[in-house]
Amino acid sequence: MSAEDAIAAVEGEQPLDAERETWAALNGYREAMTYVLQLAKDPHFSYNEGFLRSLHYMMIHYHLSKHPGCWRPGPIYVRDEQNEVAYEGPDAETIPELMRALIRSLNREDGHHVMVRAAMGHLNLVMVHPFSDGNGRMARCLQTLILAREGILESHFCSIEEYPEEISKNTG
Repeated sequence: MSAEDAIAAVEGEQPLDAERETWAALNGYREAMTYVLQLAKDPHFSYNEGFLRSLHYMMIHYHLSKHPGCWRPGPIYVRDEQNEVAYEGPDAETIPELMRALIRSLNREDGHHVMVRAAMGHLNLVMVHPFSDGNGRMARCLQTLILAREGILESHFCSIEEYPEEISKNTG
């Protein structure tokens, strides 16, 4: 996507060049991040399965074949540039319990520094790879929420969602 289309997405305008699916993906991610930043201020928030699945639906709703909001139904493989399998996700049958364990860890006050908790939340979500698509976006969104709940919103600590805004400020 061009910088101009990224700026248009941030400003809620129509794309100049982006393909429909790319535009839908960017807008889904923007809406999910906006929701996450709102939740960061909520003193009653707690992590749960419904929240994670809803967040995923927000991001992937435009692609029903990717099972938005649902745990992946089968195996998943991450491939490298040579199309070699670089990572194989755990069996789909184990996802519900693995995600319950992740949610318990997210809700637990363990005394670790917020940067460690955010990095571990990100890592654990991508290691489970619970969704058919969008696991990286979900992990970045989760990491941002963990940091934002502690008041850390600087773009170099959070995720790429801050950069389109910075691009917009620097070009306009």
